[in-house]
Amino acid sequence: MSLLVDPFRKASFLLGGQTASGVLTLGALALSSRALGIVDFGVLMLIHGTTQTIGQIVRFQSWEPILRYGAQAREAGDVPRLHRLLAFSFGLDVLAAVVGLLVVLAAMGPLAALFEISAAHQDAARLYGTGVALMVLGAAHNGTLRLFDRFDLVAVQSTLAPAVRCVGAAVLFAAGGGLTAFLVLWFVALAGARLGLVVLAWRELFRRDLVRDFRAGLDHRTLNPEPGIWRFVAGTNVAGTLNLANTRLPLLIVGAMLSPAAAGLYRIAEQFADLLVKPSHKMLAPAIYPELAHLSAANKPGKRRRMVLRSAALAGGLALVLFFVLAAAGKPLIMMIVGADYAPAHLPMVLLTAGGVLAAWAFPLAPLLSAAGRVRSLVIARIAAMTGYLAAMAVLVDGWGLVGAAAAMVVHGAVTLAGLGLGARNVLGTARPADVQPAEQA
Repeated sequence: MSLLVDPFRKASFLLGGQTASGVLTLGALALSSRALGIVDFGVLMLIHGTTQTIGQIVRFQSWEPILRYGAQAREAGDVPRLHRLLAFSFGLDVLAAVVGLLVVLAAMGPLAALFEISAAHQDAARLYGTGVALMVLGAAHNGTLRLFDRFDLVAVQSTLAPAVRCVGAAVLFAAGGGLTAFLVLWFVALAGARLGLVVLAWRELFRRDLVRDFRAGLDHRTLNPEPGIWRFVAGTNVAGTLNLANTRLPLLIVGAMLSPAAAGLYRIAEQFADLLVKPSHKMLAPAIYPELAHLSAANKPGKRRRMVLRSAALAGGLALVLFFVLAAAGKPLIMMIVGADYAPAHLPMVLLTAGGVLAAWAFPLAPLLSAAGRVRSLVIARIAAMTGYLAAMAVLVDGWGLVGAAAAMVVHGAVTLAGLGLGARNVLGTARPADVQPAEQA
């Protein structure tokens, strides 16, 4: 089988899910932005973004040990080992949920004040923030589905929350719903999507007869099911936290340094950029990670190298083409879909798209480093990218406002590509079995 045939088969499912999710999300944002106006729409995005950011910080990226070590357990046919790994990962999610709730209760009030959210909506913001528990509880279940190549189910699940928000936003738009109503809608969509993910994962485990004797196989090793797993988990957690610039941290910085209205404009620019550029590599990244984990477990560095280079060329080339399309047609699209009030989002959108092109070229390098156990290299690259991004934000936002915030993402993309490239250089060239040894996990 060709190196990219299986990832493309998986990516075909994810492409459908990502495309549907992006279109539905854009529809929900278009309706909510028109219904609420720039300021209240920005407040909605800041509350949701704050919850997402807290979730990103406290979560353990529990899907990664499932894919890395689960691939080895499947290769060996060791079901008790897989049971211990799943129980360990599910436990990490529960721990992250508890910590996330504590952080939300302590931090949401001060953050709401920082974003100039009115006192009337701060209680609603705290209640919405409790959704952080739902956000982190699905990570291990997502990894479970991916371990068993159920990318069709992952794709379907990824459309649930955007679909609920899009339909609900249409109803609220017609009914004249306000900010509180939209917060309730966003929360219901989140809860439904996460619970659906949990159900799908356990359904798959039942289907494969992996639930029988699940508890019987758990023992003292469940707290440390694999050599070096805690170092691996700590490293991927740090790397995930340092990757906040690719999630909602920029939105929060814009809200804090500028205004909720600027945050609303930034979120529109971000969604257009995400819709046209990120699917080119977001659809492939989850698909190639299990393949890289299997190739690392089987010690096939040559095939692994070819997969990484071909995937990067494909995603980067496609993203570049889409960048020119968006640069030419972006402003009319924004005005047609979300209204003339959001036309200032065009230039930030173009810059965010440019950053997305750089991320597309770099996308296979982070899964490569993680699958090969080179978490230290991944963390170093993330630190460099985050440092460069924050420095750029401090300089550019002060002088250029919203445009400067978007330009900082170009800096982030360039440093990420350089850092991951340097970190992956040795991995791509090595044929040593040490690539999969615990000693290189941190």
